[in-house]
Amino acid sequence: MQPPDIARGRREGMQWAVSWLHNRAEEMNDPHARGVLQAAAFQMGNDAKTELAKPRRAVQHNALRLTRTTS
Repeated sequence: MQPPDIARGRREGMQWAVSWLHNRAEEMNDPHARGVLQAAAFQMGNDAKTELAKPRRAVQHNALRLTRTTS
């Protein structure tokens, strides 16, 4: 389990990034560009929720598995 400060910082950072993407999407005139940014924000939010819900050991295991398959 991560220390509370690290977990809170990570959560706040992800919230900031998702909000930033949504704000940039609102500024776009092109509907396709707006949709791309909104989809990216949605996916980032879902990924963050999934990663934050996993126990720390599972996250380390997945990272190790990915490094073995990509190298």
